[in-house]
Amino acid sequence: MNDIKSKYEKNGYFIVNNIINKNQIISLRKFISTLEPKLLVPFSDEAWGYGNCINLDEFRVISENRILLNTVKKILRNDFEFNHLMVNRKPPWIGPEVEYHQEVFNSKTFAPGASNDQIKNNWCQIYLPLESETPDNGGLRILSNSHSLGILDSEDIVNQNYSHKRRVPVSTLNKAIKIDGCELLDLNLQAGDCLFFSPLLVHGSPSNGSASDRISLVLQSKTIDFERDKEIFEKETSFRNAFIIDFLTNKITEMNNNRQNKYSDFISKK
Repeated sequence: MNDIKSKYEKNGYFIVNNIINKNQIISLRKFISTLEPKLLVPFSDEAWGYGNCINLDEFRVISENRILLNTVKKILRNDFEFNHLMVNRKPPWIGPEVEYHQEVFNSKTFAPGASNDQIKNNWCQIYLPLESETPDNGGLRILSNSHSLGILDSEDIVNQNYSHKRRVPVSTLNKAIKIDGCELLDLNLQAGDCLFFSPLLVHGSPSNGSASDRISLVLQSKTIDFERDKEIFEKETSFRNAFIIDFLTNKITEMNNNRQNKYSDFISKK
């Protein structure tokens, strides 16, 4: 077994430093600033996401990067392709947090019909920051060795952008952090570094409370011969959309039924 694959399987992740250079980083950030956002941070004009950018020529510096491709090849040891390339922007001051989760939670969306073992062995997550990351600007955090715990419990939520997500419950995280080898780590990646990690590795990130952008790229590789099950995909995405609608509808109904001023405690008397 090659050294990269053995470290990846042991730790649940592998980091390659300086996979792209400073000029490439500057060019990518400049190009991203020209893109029309598909997702804004609620109640602002600040871009949050730009959709799947895998087919844009400007990102070939990533999708065709020799070091990146060779690293994935050593991890998966078979022919692969990229599912997607997403730009994640956490704008200054209000860039939202990301819940602690395992990527496998949403496999029925990105790999409908694949078994858990197939996801574990044939999919790889790739994360590349275009800004150096710290806890202050919302840098990526992982729960080390969590990939060895298998697929954890999850709970359905609606995030800050009214999207359905699944997160690891607090009770499960509290148990996991007590297991030997499981430690919450701020990776403090530098701009141009590249993280390759297992779909079973628990990860998340705090909000960006700094005065600067935090921009990163997220890719996902999969075996090239996998065929999606459209029926599973449709059922899963229907559930995710319905969950959002039901949650927001119930919340509005609750507020309409409870006509009490929710801010009244601020003027209550002793």
